[in-house]
Amino acid sequence: MGHFCLWVRIIGWVLVLAAPGFGAWAAGAETALPPELAAAVSADLRKIEAAEGGHVSLHPEQGLALRFDGEGVAVGPARPAPGWRWGLRLTGYGTPDALRPVAPAEVSARASRIEYRRGVVTEWYENRAEGLEQGFTLAAPPVAGAQTLVLGLALEGGLTPSLDPEGRAVAFRDGAGAPVLRYQDLHVVDAAGKTLPAHLALAGGGLRIEVDARGAAWPVVVDPLVTSEAILTASDKWFDAGFGYSVALSGDTALVGSPYRDPGGVANAGQAYVYVRSGGTWTQQAILSASDKSDYAGFGVSVALSGDTALVGAYLADPGGLYNAGQAYVYVRSGGSWTEQAILSASDPSANAYFGSSVAVSGNRALVGAPSADSGSVLNAGQAYVYVRWGGSWSEQAILTASDKSDFADFGSSVAVSGNTALVGARYADPGGLTNAGQAYVYVRSGGSWTQQAILAASDKSAGAYFGASVALAGNRALVGAPEADSGGFTYAGYAGQAYVYARSGGTWSEQAILSASDKSASAGFGSSVALAGNRALVGAPYADPGGLTNAGQAYAYTLFPRLFPILFPIP
Repeated sequence: MGHFCLWVRIIGWVLVLAAPGFGAWAAGAETALPPELAAAVSADLRKIEAAEGGHVSLHPEQGLALRFDGEGVAVGPARPAPGWRWGLRLTGYGTPDALRPVAPAEVSARASRIEYRRGVVTEWYENRAEGLEQGFTLAAPPVAGAQTLVLGLALEGGLTPSLDPEGRAVAFRDGAGAPVLRYQDLHVVDAAGKTLPAHLALAGGGLRIEVDARGAAWPVVVDPLVTSEAILTASDKWFDAGFGYSVALSGDTALVGSPYRDPGGVANAGQAYVYVRSGGTWTQQAILSASDKSDYAGFGVSVALSGDTALVGAYLADPGGLYNAGQAYVYVRSGGSWTEQAILSASDPSANAYFGSSVAVSGNRALVGAPSADSGSVLNAGQAYVYVRWGGSWSEQAILTASDKSDFADFGSSVAVSGNTALVGARYADPGGLTNAGQAYVYVRSGGSWTQQAILAASDKSAGAYFGASVALAGNRALVGAPEADSGGFTYAGYAGQAYVYARSGGTWSEQAILSASDKSASAGFGSSVALAGNRALVGAPYADPGGLTNAGQAYAYTLFPRLFPILFPIP
């Protein structure tokens, strides 16, 4: 007899547990540690330990406290603060017309995994780096020849569930209506690799998982796709606005560009949206637009954040009448209000330089790319400009160029800066003779001088991948997008895009991981924009079609370890 495996990943915006003592334990777990040591500590904290009344664990990356009582799971905020409680408990297994109660569980826990064995049904949880994962292994069907399998789950706590129209996800909201948890994305395949229909349903105050097992070759595996920590949308969202074309993170603040939006009726002038996180909830704080907005300026094509400073590029702006020379705009926050502080332009402006195609800011230092600027006699090689702020005034400090500059390399198509390190992408560079495979260049500062430290290229580089179309830096970590790379793996998607993680040791950079979207699709542009903040990463896919809205765009959030795992999810 074959067996049936069902996996459901439970990951959310802020998850919950009203368990005595958990808050203080978790509060002490957040310490500034080197990434490798932090990962080791996190792995240890994720172990499931015996405690009075069951077992307990933490998920430090998401700030979760977990309790397993032998019947189900309870999840909650790890910090000591007023919160809510959410719980899930298996109550039955069978068919739509005959759902049988499950037997009492025999509990077995080892490391970060716990199992509830109930005869033919084994329920299991794994506290993984990418989130708390729930699964079921069914050793036999509930009745011979059963065509539809049903698992009944009781919901506990005060959250309000909301089922999506397709039955693929359930969102849970707190008393204020804020989304705090998602339970979603069943993917069912049988032993022959055939996808089986499955959906979620709300019934009798609980949750049901229903699987169409007709003609299935056993065993059958129900495998989840990843879901999201938060869903950010524009308060004034509209078709083809390009929301998500650019993204940035700094602490509990996020910035999202929408370069095709029409503020005040000015066509494609562009906007940028500021979001702030309190607890596990993200809310829109402000909408930014240029003080001198103009048609088709592309404001929001690039965005950057550092504390209370935001930088937004408008690469098609026409400063001084120079067509498409481009500009960048600096904003500062005081309290919850944002005001424009400065407008930056190149000291050597030229038409069609596209200054502002990329922007970065770190403290009082900014970096702006002009990928179509002529560098010396090299046509459209591209340049990047370093600015420093003294008081409230900004001045240009340096102009960066590639050591191996070439015509039309698009150097400056992306930029990033973190402390004394800068990263510049050249998406049309031809490493190894591969046309438009792309490269990225690392620079370091000593005093007022900048020197090139390294050239980065994808380990699986290919022509037309546009590696370097986006870049991000956080300390000794770098993230580089290649939005036209073919994304292979379980679901192949041509030109879906990828992103590459690098780490620096001493003066040497090495590739750590390759990222792709959990719901990858052809030509989604995954990797068109990337951002890093601490151990969090964000990757934009501006041409994804969430909910069938053409090119509405999505963004994907990840948490970094020595290897990088997705634990957060699409942000339409």
